[in-house]
Amino acid sequence: MALIPEVKFKNRKMYSNRFCFVSRKCQSRYAMIRFVIGYGEFILPDIEEKLPGRGMWIFADREMISCAIEKKLFAWAAKKPVKVDSNLLNMVESSLKRLCLKTLSLAKRLGLTITSYPKIRDIIEAGAPGLLLEAMDGTECARRPLRAIVASHSLVSCLTKADITETFGRKHVLYTFVQSTPSVNCLANKLLRDTMRLEGVRLKKSK
Repeated sequence: MALIPEVKFKNRKMYSNRFCFVSRKCQSRYAMIRFVIGYGEFILPDIEEKLPGRGMWIFADREMISCAIEKKLFAWAAKKPVKVDSNLLNMVESSLKRLCLKTLSLAKRLGLTITSYPKIRDIIEAGAPGLLLEAMDGTECARRPLRAIVASHSLVSCLTKADITETFGRKHVLYTFVQSTPSVNCLANKLLRDTMRLEGVRLKKSK
């Protein structure tokens, strides 16, 4: 399966490195989450990277964010006392989920999504660029056919059946293929980035 062509974001700093204050390593901001100090000195997740203030960055990984909360590393990164909501990790997850569903809904309105198994199979076998989203709580039997023909790096499992159904308004939607075209390449890449970040922080639910 063809990968989504690399996008030229309007913000050329999208792939620049940021310092993760938990791992103490510089990594691409593409795979990171920004936090800022908000009202009342509370730490806020800045998922869309638009909030004012000095950003503090963490790799999009549930364990790393949990570590920052438990070891009070946000105060170290901010260089002053801060307040951390006990529900911060869930705030990050829910914010990323809303952003992913918002982008997926836009892709649907633009006619870029496919939910029919035969059509998805044909477009994948034809080598068309795009992103395959599968329900993370789907049965192995239902997920196996497409997994057999798609490369693992083109597949993201971070949304539940309920999440996908919410977007498409139909029952039993287990997967959707989001097409990438030259005119909307930025949209497909944005969805890829956000779903990968959500996959990193989302609590895996048992089937």
